[in-house]
Amino acid sequence: GTKGLKKINLQNTEDVDSVIKSFRPDVIINCAGVVVNSEESKLNLQFTKNIIESTVRSRLHAKVIICGSASVYGVVGHSEPVGEDQPLVPVGLYANSKRD
Repeated sequence: GTKGLKKINLQNTEDVDSVIKSFRPDVIINCAGVVVNSEESKLNLQFTKNIIESTVRSRLHAKVIICGSASVYGVVGHSEPVGEDQPLVPVGLYANSKRD
């Protein structure tokens, strides 16, 4: 079911504050985002900023996990493993929004 789920606008800090204060989570996993390679993908940074700032304002010590994409590493071969220590060479607006 949808028990414990609430649809909010991540651009609206009051919505974010309200749901974080209401749920008081230990872990926040942000899977939301604009995945098209357009100017709208810059919203990803705003979503993340609002979640982190709301968590700080709420005085929570929650872990915040931000889902990203291997696109922040740029073009890599399909057979090559990509480690977290790989240099960031984002290609496109979406990849840049996830790097930031």
